[in-house]
Amino acid sequence: MRVGNGLTLISVLVFIASCLLVWLLDVDLEAGRDDECTERPLCESQSMLFGGLACAFFTYPVDLNRNDYKRRVMIRLERLLQRNLKGQPHIVDSIKRSVAMKLESPGKALILHFAGDNGVGKTTLAQLVSLAFAFRCGDAACSIGDTTLVLSGLSYDGYTVADFRADVVRKVAAHAKRYPQNGVVIINDLGGLHPDLVRVLLPLLGRASTFPEEPAAPLNSLTVIITTDFGRQGRTQGKSLAEMRRTIVDEFNGLYTQLASSMIQTLPFLPASITTAKEIVQLSLLDFTCRNRGRIRKIHVDRGVVEWFIYLVKDDLPTENGRTVANAVEATVGPSISHLLREKSPSLVSLRVALDNDGSVAVLETQDE
Repeated sequence: MRVGNGLTLISVLVFIASCLLVWLLDVDLEAGRDDECTERPLCESQSMLFGGLACAFFTYPVDLNRNDYKRRVMIRLERLLQRNLKGQPHIVDSIKRSVAMKLESPGKALILHFAGDNGVGKTTLAQLVSLAFAFRCGDAACSIGDTTLVLSGLSYDGYTVADFRADVVRKVAAHAKRYPQNGVVIINDLGGLHPDLVRVLLPLLGRASTFPEEPAAPLNSLTVIITTDFGRQGRTQGKSLAEMRRTIVDEFNGLYTQLASSMIQTLPFLPASITTAKEIVQLSLLDFTCRNRGRIRKIHVDRGVVEWFIYLVKDDLPTENGRTVANAVEATVGPSISHLLREKSPSLVSLRVALDNDGSVAVLETQDE
């Protein structure tokens, strides 16, 4: 009888020890969630001992073929899109399908073309996809993931083909070798590149599996996102999605005929509506809290403030879209918030954004109710 009780006790202890071992020797796939702020990559907030060590010593702390990891990427992507992508509901399902397919077939090229007017969220969406794939932040603001290489078409103005090839091929090949399973390459403003320079990128844009100079750096494993301003300066205003897509594809193929038959997926972005602009005002104000964790407890926005900002940007909204809204909030509210935080350092404060007697926006310290 005592032997049986002893075995039962041992079994219980073994079970408890096994559970503790599993907790210690795994990466917390639930880590990184913030209810109001942008969800951070897994390695930025690990609670598990092994998870922290794995993140410190390994590029890939988790087997990317694990089904639970793939599910977490998709859940994280959905949350990022829901919080940060405004006014583009028609794109969400396409992005989720594309990322899910990439997770299931990592060796199959995924090339996305985000096109539309200025300031509609193309770069924002590229950054969200980057964060969904990432294990760590790629910059101080955590706007992109650690596995992302960002190139700008405008930064290569004046380059010869030879100089462009030497620089870009070296950077992309090194990135593909460093992140062979979840690397992302974002090319902002492809339209800023001369067509002769774009030809150098053909392998990266689905026309070959490697660059001729770098046969040991496979490109198909990368997720490639290009952004263009095709349809810029308000020319997409009033057009249906089908009309926008036709306009963008025709303009794109007219300039880059060699890409016409490639596997690039073109996603047109809608111009910002008044409803979208209001959402961007609210999100921009919330982001002050997120950027100042430990300093701002919360920000209360009075009735009328959002409408005030919409009136402020109404003339620029048709051509600059969401960018002009975010810039207006930053320029109007940012200096006042910075001043209050300096005055109250290191206290935790609650703030109120309100209209003063002159009808202007003011930032005030307030007491929690």
